[in-house]
Parts: sequence; structure tokens; C-alpha cells
Amino acid sequence: APLRAEDIPEYLQRRFRMEEELEERRPLMMRAKLVFEGLLDSHRDVDFVRWDRATTIEVQKTDTVADLRRIVRELSGLAEEHQMLWQFSARRNGTTRVDRVLDRSNDEDTLEVVKGEAAVGDPLSIFVQDGRGKRVDPEVDVYVAFKYLDEESKELKYLGAMVLPKDILIGDIVSTLERRLDLDEETERLEVYEELTKFLINPLEVDQTLSQAKVGNGDILVFQKANTDQSPEDLKELIHAHYEHLRNIVDVHVRRLEDPESDLFVLEVSRKCKLVEMAARIAEGMLEHRVVSEPVDCNRIQLYKHNHRGRPQELDARSERAMTLDSMVVEVHAKRETAKRPHVILCVELMGYSLADLKEGKILNFNVRCPVARKVHGDRDHQVLVPSGINATAGDALLA
Repeated sequence: APLRAEDIPEYLQRRFRMEEELEERRPLMMRAKLVFEGLLDSHRDVDFVRWDRATTIEVQKTDTVADLRRIVRELSGLAEEHQMLWQFSARRNGTTRVDRVLDRSNDEDTLEVVKGEAAVGDPLSIFVQDGRGKRVDPEVDVYVAFKYLDEESKELKYLGAMVLPKDILIGDIVSTLERRLDLDEETERLEVYEELTKFLINPLEVDQTLSQAKVGNGDILVFQKANTDQSPEDLKELIHAHYEHLRNIVDVHVRRLEDPESDLFVLEVSRKCKLVEMAARIAEGMLEHRVVSEPVDCNRIQLYKHNHRGRPQELDARSERAMTLDSMVVEVHAKRETAKRPHVILCVELMGYSLADLKEGKILNFNVRCPVARKVHGDRDHQVLVPSGINATAGDALLA
């Protein structure tokens, strides 16, 4: 007999109706990413934003900036009158930076129009700042971020960002930072560069204003102690080494073997990291991100290479010829603000035994058929690790 509408369960009918409504609304919707201030503090990359930690929402194309402020209030508790919203824009060099402030004069602008004016692909990206006590005049002010390159640790530290007048001398900024770092005025001075991309920096003159140096919203100034014994070639090599390190960083997406399409968490790791080291990092990440409630022996973690077309491929992380992440990196060539960094997707399975011990033994599979024992062990297959050189029997398995 043909299937009739009344033959379909009510819960399925509701689901079908919801899917139809969603499909009808889809052309009217657009995505937006909200970046809150806390996401800027620890990031060291050229965009100083962790896009994977941004809050992604769906809004209507006809929603206005005022509507967006109400959504921000609901998500963060920050009242509309205290919000300072900055729009990110994509640049031709592949970076994405804070571009312009959306003040009250923009409240009636639709989000579709706002996104179009920035020449940014989907999604619309907004930086949400607590604007209490802050005022920005786009004609005379500029939003600038600061980093400090520590020669000893070879680490580029994010110091923060602030709104400055465009006519301020770069030398005045340098002097202020020297005092805050408690540097000796006679022997310790700072040099300043503009960070353009991961591959390009530009030295700035201290007798120029920000406007003269063409420093705009979202630009990054990098400070470093001047070294009189250091040649320009040495300095270039130091900075090149730092950016070479940054270029080696990849995002490792960690997923469960049984759910290979959803991230548990994402780690920043060097592409030269060996798989056995990766297992140790994942063990730490599982505890940090509360995937487990207590520390996990990294030797119990089995790694799998993600496979979009089938079952993930098992990896032998503990063999003498164990590979590095480099051979599995998915390179990214897109020049977009939403382009992810090169990445690796690893699936993990937490085993009931140590994989390191497995090299010196074997796994014995067995099933309990005794009715009494099955009440304790259940009607399922069991595994036990038996050291090599032992002739294991069923009795050994039961004792194990």
C-alpha cells in the first residue's frame, strides 16, 4: 500500500517541517563571527586572532548593526551602550585585520551592506570590545597592536592593542614602552618594525608619525631590543628564524575515532613533531579540555589518520621509523580571512592497554560463555594483553 501522510510518525513530520522552513530561510541568512577581547591575549600569529575559537552565529541579512548589538548583549552580558564593535577586513597579502569601528551612525545599516563594504567573504567578522571610557574618532585615531620579540626566548609576545592618535610620533611610543619595560636609557633601546605578513616585516623610523608611516587600523608594531654588536644580517636572520618557526606551526584537530567529523580540541604543534610526541601532547590536551577526568598514559592512545572517504587509517606511532606530522599536513593556499592554517586531523582511540607493551606481547580475544560469569563480565568480547613467550590458555585469560 502507498505511504500516506498519517502513516508518518508525528515527530518525523515536525522534523520535516522544520527542515523545509530552514531551507526556505537559508537564502535570507548569513554567518557572522564574533571575536571577544580574551581571544587576542595569547595568540602570537600574524592576525593575532584565534579564528577557531571565535563565536559563530547565524543572522538575517536584513538584521542591522543595532540588532547585532542586542545579540552581543545576550551572549556576553555587555550592554549595547558599552560595546565598541570593530569590523575585520581581508587584505591582499592574505591577512585579516581590524579595519573600522562601527559606531552609532552605523546602527541602521544592514549586516549584508556592512559585510559588502569590507570586501570580506563569508562570514562577517566582528571584534567586540568593552568600550567603557573609550572614544574613537575615525578621522584622527588608529587602532594598533603591539608585540615584543624576546631575543633570549626567541618568542614573540603579544603586549596588547590600543587606540592612538594618528599624529603621535613613533619615537614617543618607543620611549613609553622602554619606560614600562624598565630599560636602561643609556644602554638598552628599542627598535620598531611593522609586521606585514608572516614573511615580511618593515623597519619604521622613530621620527615619523603613525600617519606618515602609513600605519592603519589593525596594523601590528613589533619591538625588539637594539643590539649594537648585531649586524643587520644577524637581525634579519633572527627574525627569519622566528617566522620560520611560525611557518612550521600547524593546527592539529583531535577527534574521536567513533566521531571523526567533530573536533574534541585543536592543538598548535610543529609540523616536525613525531607521532609519539603527538600522543603525549594529546594526553595533556585530553585532561586540559576535560575529555577525561584524570591523567591518561599516552601509551594507551592509538592514533589514526583521518580519511574523508572511509575508515581512518591506523598509525604506528611507536615504530623506529615513526613519521612526523609533516607528511600528513593539509596545506592551505586560499588568500582569505577565513582560511585556516595548514592542519592535520588525527582520530584517537583510548585503549585498555599500553601500546608500548604490545610490542613485547600479543592481544588475546575471548568471550565468556559461562552463564554465571556472563552476569559479571557481560555478553561481549574481551581482550587481554599476554606477554610474548607465554602460551596463554583460556584459564589464563579468565585469571587475567
